[in-house]
Amino acid sequence: MSKLISDQRYMLDTNVFRYKVDSHSNHRTKAKRLWRKILSELENGEAEIFVPLEVIRELEIQAYFMNKNEKDRLDQLMDCLVILPESENVFAEHLIRKLSAYIRKNYKQNVNLLNRGVEYPSISDARILINAWQNDCTLVTSNIKDYMLFPLLFEFENQKLYDLITEDFVFIDHISHEIITNDEEFRTLKDELVSVFI
Repeated sequence: MSKLISDQRYMLDTNVFRYKVDSHSNHRTKAKRLWRKILSELENGEAEIFVPLEVIRELEIQAYFMNKNEKDRLDQLMDCLVILPESENVFAEHLIRKLSAYIRKNYKQNVNLLNRGVEYPSISDARILINAWQNDCTLVTSNIKDYMLFPLLFEFENQKLYDLITEDFVFIDHISHEIITNDEEFRTLKDELVSVFI
């Protein structure tokens, strides 16, 4: 994991950009509030905004469906970001998906906190999750169902998954966190993941 420069690091998922620039989004107001908050923290030297190359690629594809105003708004947002280099690791991506599938199968009732489901992430989402974990970031998304593994990669006290829809951190209760992180299969898979980056 890289050295912290500021108190807070944010890793933004693709939907955080889309909801901010899309004038028809039901979540645009929430996205605008979030952007005001993190841009203010950025200006005060209290935060950094990170985006993995995977998000940039997704936005390039989605830009084909944006109108000119949306593209202009997106370009303005891009000016204040730190774009992280490629960190593609097929084995790590597979382990992230395997860990998530294991949680979904064995602990869905423990982590389906907002009744929005629990899924294992796509390859693209696995890459975003890995980048956020490697860089010790708070992962900001509206798509929490694909990222419920993320809080389990950290100690219970760490607030690392932020839900744009509820405008709050996602917490897995202490007992569930302890049960899952002490599960033998989970620990074996997580240890494998850690070893990939040592």
